[in-house]
Amino acid sequence: MFAVMAAINACGYDEDLSTSNPVRAQIRAEVGKAIQALQDTREVAGTMCQFYADHKQPEASRTLAEYVSLGLYLEPPPTLATKVKEADLPPDAAYVSGIVPLLAKFYQSANLHAIW
Repeated sequence: MFAVMAAINACGYDEDLSTSNPVRAQIRAEVGKAIQALQDTREVAGTMCQFYADHKQPEASRTLAEYVSLGLYLEPPPTLATKVKEADLPPDAAYVSGIVPLLAKFYQSANLHAIW
């Protein structure tokens, strides 16, 4: 779940940011530094964030719900593969499941394990 939340935050999920626990801002800053540190990471993040932007819902809570739902069906890092067939995912998770291979690349490239 950490990888999913770190990814969508890096891609612009800002809902309730001003009232969130300060650790959220700290993690966002660390992930931002990791993205800027390497060209490969910037490219992976750019592709992943484009997917996020293309699938963003009008209501931030609905966007969040889709990614939380997906996160519940992912194997632990670094694989982050779905635990079930895509056809067996809930509809909200299936809608954003295309981010999974991008998320796995981002996890590795940004070294999210070190940030966690």
